Amino acid sequence: MNAVPVTLNGLRFNGPAVDGVEWTVDTPVGLGGAGVRVATGGRVQQDGAWSTKAYRTSKAMGLTGMCEYRSAGNIPGLVAELERAVSVDPVPVTVHWPSGDQTRMVRRDGGVDPDVMHDRFFTWSCTVVADDPHWYRGGPGGPIAPGFPVPPADGWQIVQTGLPSSTGGLEFPFSFPFEFSDVTVSGDVTVATERGGWWVLVVTNQQSVVDLVNPRVIVNYPDGSIRTLEWELVLQPGEFLVVDPQKHSSLLQGQSPRVPSRREWPMLTGGDVELQFRADVTGPAPNALLQAVFVPYA
Repeated sequence: MNAVPVTLNGLRFNGPAVDGVEWTVDTPVGLGGAGVRVATGGRVQQDGAWSTKAYRTSKAMGLTGMCEYRSAGNIPGLVAELERAVSVDPVPVTVHWPSGDQTRMVRRDGGVDPDVMHDRFFTWSCTVVADDPHWYRGGPGGPIAPGFPVPPADGWQIVQTGLPSSTGGLEFPFSFPFEFSDVTVSGDVTVATERGGWWVLVVTNQQSVVDLVNPRVIVNYPDGSIRTLEWELVLQPGEFLVVDPQKHSSLLQGQSPRVPSRREWPMLTGGDVELQFRADVTGPAPNALLQAVFVPYA
């Protein structure tokens, strides 16, 4: 089997040589799932034990490889390039599988150790850690718009709905690199994934003369459970909220915190997750919009 190409923070491994330099990496150690953290204890005066809900821990990955070059004079620059790629800040590592790209965000854990004992190549090794242990579908994520969280991979999708019986044209305040399909106006929309993923919710009051009062998002899960986010605020024409459930944040215009009055932060699970968009309005329903931008787990 040929080595699977890997990209770490923009540095490509297991591809063709560029200007006489070829980077290679072994299949990363730690591709599988993370461990779990859970608290357990013996049941009082009865058989068995009790345990809390289990959650995944962070995931370490070992990387080892080689760099071939033309001249020993290249060594300082190549070592510096490797040092930059293995950043102390979270950076994407993408494995380019034949079935499609998968991406994790990782940071350096420990040193970067090149072994420069050869005339035309050196070996290297390092360890990185994914604080979020999930693999996401797609390549490295990039900024979508100012004030919008960077998704963990570029395989993001979008669903959207207006308020029930809302009418009118739709103008999203960001400039996305695609055209929106026709929006539904039932007030309900479904996010469908196999295993869940990362998501961000955006509540927008389109260019209208009507305020959007006390918006709320009700999330219905396949198991019958419900989570609700609700705000006691008025979104004036042209204003929007960017809601990041992973970070428990809600930002007006993507900048100023607006804490929900009801905070049941909804995470994206697998299956069909239904979102209901509601608000209190006076007069005709405003041209409001709820959008869910999500990246499925790989």
